[in-house]
Amino acid sequence: MQNIGKVLQKILDERAIKYDFDEMIKAALKDPEVQAFIKEHHAELTPDALNKSAANVYEFVTQRDKVQQESDSTVSGFAPKLIVNNGLIDVEYGPTEQTRTAVERTTQAHKMRLIDLPITLREAAITEFERTEGRIRALALATEFVAQLSAGQNPKGVYFSGNFGVGKTYLMAAMANKLVTFGKSVTLIHVPTFIAGLSSHFGDNSLNDEVQKLKSVDVLMLDDIGAESLSQWSRDDVLGVILQYRMENQLPTVFSSNFSFPELEEHFAETKTGSEPVKAARLMERIKFLATEVVMEGANRRNRG
Repeated sequence: MQNIGKVLQKILDERAIKYDFDEMIKAALKDPEVQAFIKEHHAELTPDALNKSAANVYEFVTQRDKVQQESDSTVSGFAPKLIVNNGLIDVEYGPTEQTRTAVERTTQAHKMRLIDLPITLREAAITEFERTEGRIRALALATEFVAQLSAGQNPKGVYFSGNFGVGKTYLMAAMANKLVTFGKSVTLIHVPTFIAGLSSHFGDNSLNDEVQKLKSVDVLMLDDIGAESLSQWSRDDVLGVILQYRMENQLPTVFSSNFSFPELEEHFAETKTGSEPVKAARLMERIKFLATEVVMEGANRRNRG
């Protein structure tokens, strides 16, 4: 036979728990956000909706408060939202603002490929680009290119020429970072390193795959073109093939170089096997079709302490 004292204590404890729960339910139903939802959806709710939905309302309020306080919630990274379901109040979960931001950053990171360039360029921003007299026109063309492309147009690319350290690579990276926010896939590649490493693709036959990616990406940005040491093969069968495809399909392409157009043509003419001005001129025609040259001037920012 049970001890009468223990039985009475159990009954009292259960009543206390029920009282506390009832009070918490009442408080949840009085929550301003809950009240606003009930008022907005009153016509959709059944007469007994509040009684039958009390537990859902309590769940919503407690989980919402945990998210706002940045404490552990039942569904980490997601926030609750009240909905009407078959005349009753229900709860569904969607990603928090932090989760959406993290997903967007991950998606954007996947859309921008940096090849043989510093990862810090992922932080480059047009708004942070220093506006000096020798760089204003380049910035204007870069901004116009991004605006037109994000608006669904197909603008001509830009060829940034100028001395070392004037900000050509940074500006291209800033353009790329902005474009991926509009859903564009962008590849920014350091041409000299890429050309120097072509032989590493021979063993696994991956060169064709890489060339195909560079040919067809939404926006291709070729950094420091002209600083590479070219062979006839790398000029005609790699660089030439990529640019020919992009010219024929009018795909947006951006360049940076220490050379002007005439200087770059002279560079292309000289390969390890001799001088070939006709083939160099043919390659330059593709670049001129794809991009407008703009000269960037200014101090070498790489020398800043």
